[in-house]
Amino acid sequence: MALATVTVFTDVDLQRLGAHIRAARRAHGLTQEQVAWRADITVNHYGLIEGGKAKGLRVQSLYALCQVLSLSADYLLGLTDSPSSPH
Repeated sequence: MALATVTVFTDVDLQRLGAHIRAARRAHGLTQEQVAWRADITVNHYGLIEGGKAKGLRVQSLYALCQVLSLSADYLLGLTDSPSSPH
């Protein structure tokens, strides 16, 4: 049985990422608790992510937040200024 590799983003501007997530959450009219539950993240960890104080972000968490908030990973990672992914 192969072990899964977990990638954690630590060299990302987590303050900017948190600000983008907070703005999207508010635009969707969701609470931190609702987003955390939908993304399968603890409320405490979600608060740290949104506040830019998380020590890193797992790929699975990034993907879940993108899905819940309809954001592109490129936007959250600071690679583009466009919040939505190209279709």
